[in-house]
This record gives sequence, C-alpha cells and structure tokens, in this order.
Amino acid sequence: MPTVQKRSISEKTVTTTSAAKKPPKWDSLVPDIKEMDKSSLLVLTPDEGDSMRALKVQVARAAKAAGRKDDVLYGVNSNDELEVWLRDRPKATRGPRKKGEG
Repeated sequence: MPTVQKRSISEKTVTTTSAAKKPPKWDSLVPDIKEMDKSSLLVLTPDEGDSMRALKVQVARAAKAAGRKDDVLYGVNSNDELEVWLRDRPKATRGPRKKGEG
C-alpha cells in the first residue's frame, strides 16, 4: 500500500504539459484512399503484432475520414494481404416511402 500525504495545492511542484497525441495508424491511409479511382487497388499487409481485423478497422476508419465510407470494399487474398478497391457502382439508396392505402 502506498504512503499518502495530504498537502495544500499551493505546495504542488509538478507541472503538467499536454502530451501530444500521436496520429492514429489509419491516418496515413486517408490520402491513398482519397486518390483511388475505379482502376486502382491497394494491397495492405498487417504490421508485426497487428491482426487482419485491426487492419480492416483501420481501412474502414480511413475511408470514413476520406468521405468514401460507402465506396470502399476490401477482402483478404491467398497471401494474407488485404486488398482494397472502389465499388463499381454507387451503393443503392432508398427514396422516401410511399404512403400505403389504408
């Protein structure tokens, strides 16, 4: 059990500095996803200690930050690499529902 001493705040000797946050891992993927076109393909290999699931989450977050959340698709190839490409056609969206006769 640690020893606890109560003191006045005026006796504080420690100064705190706001620690600079390091950028998230997916931040470096944003420009690559923004520059993608229909004929391009990104092939990603997970870093040492990262799982394929973690890489998929990073791609999803980068796509959202790039404004292409609904346009990006990905899958794992036979070499355990993640391939990322753009959807061929836009995701279908629903219009307003019609009122039913009742």
